[in-house]
Amino acid sequence: MIPVEQKAAEVQAQASVVLVEEYDRVDLNLRKRQVEASQVTKPHSLDTVCQASPTARQAILLEILGVPESALCVVPLHLKMAIAVTVFWQREANPTPTPLQLHALLMGFVYGELNLQHDSGPQQNLSQDRGLNAALTRQRIRAGERRGLDLSDAHAYSQWQACLWAALCLNQLLLQALPEPCLSWVFSGTLVHGLAKYLKEGRTPESMLHKSILSEQLFSSLLDTVNKCVIRKTTPKSASSKRSGRRRKGGSARGNTATKEINNRFALLKDEEDT
Repeated sequence: MIPVEQKAAEVQAQASVVLVEEYDRVDLNLRKRQVEASQVTKPHSLDTVCQASPTARQAILLEILGVPESALCVVPLHLKMAIAVTVFWQREANPTPTPLQLHALLMGFVYGELNLQHDSGPQQNLSQDRGLNAALTRQRIRAGERRGLDLSDAHAYSQWQACLWAALCLNQLLLQALPEPCLSWVFSGTLVHGLAKYLKEGRTPESMLHKSILSEQLFSSLLDTVNKCVIRKTTPKSASSKRSGRRRKGGSARGNTATKEINNRFALLKDEEDT
């Protein structure tokens, strides 16, 4: 017979399991299944989250995304959310995003930063920034080129947008633990796909970004932050990631094993149409 203490511990463990619906895509359809939710170190209920300090709420968000707060110290405040999401995407997306896909995405961040600075008023190095802005803009995918988009790039950037959407929802639950990025400048599908195509032709990010020293430094800083966070989390293989795999399998077994197709919501994540 199972000792009373052991049986009681098993019952308590089962009672503490939290199952959530996880979504992924099968071809053009969205599939949902139940998986066991990961637990944060210091959980807060929605009833008490408003009582938590801003620092505590930010710590919850960054812990879930797997990004140490110290790693974001060199990132501009309004880009911290986007970079934290990019770290999560780079580490968790399947298949793993390629360096080229990451570089194109970060070059898009630099483009957004150039435009934000321009909107905020007169800037130094204006001629350099204008030259880079024009060079980046020329890489946009045009209307007649969209049928030839690389499907692996489209899938990777769709996953990034899904990660961002989920992080923004969580950030709202945590009462804006981090400032939300300016979405109109942080991601442009036509630009990022065009930059990916540009890099596939054998060019490097620096071959374009050298036009503006500050923009080149920003790109280098963002790339270094992402790479260091991904390496820190995945090397060596952590016990927590092994447990995550077991949770996924266990959660699927406890949940409904039949695939349930629901209305395709990926239309909400489509690249914007330029006018």
